[in-house]
Amino acid sequence: MPVITIRTNVSFTEGAINQLLLDLSHKAAAILGKDKNNILASYQHCEMTCNGTNENAAFIDIQSINGAYKKQCSDICLSFFKSICRFSTIDPSRIYFNIFNVEPISAWKIVKGKAVCSEDIKVVGGFNK
Repeated sequence: MPVITIRTNVSFTEGAINQLLLDLSHKAAAILGKDKNNILASYQHCEMTCNGTNENAAFIDIQSINGAYKKQCSDICLSFFKSICRFSTIDPSRIYFNIFNVEPISAWKIVKGKAVCSEDIKVVGGFNK
């Protein structure tokens, strides 16, 4: 399950943040080759400084089990960058990305009341069953 976390000091309306999260989820699913129903996206408003000022900025963490390779990372950055700029007034030089290709051993899920490591379950297009 790819996980997208946006941390920013920009306040969005609830409607705008929901649209942005859905937009980024769909883009991540397409680029990473994952099912859009298995993308987790969150927004965190926080105080932050960047380059010595508290002007608008954003830090985006993306974690995925497989699929986040160099080409996909480049595509995600460019695609997400366009969406974030469309939904906000953040200066493009103040948007940062951190993308991880997570090792499956570190991914866990609750299945039928038990904690199960991803290597012990069937993986179909992502961390599904």
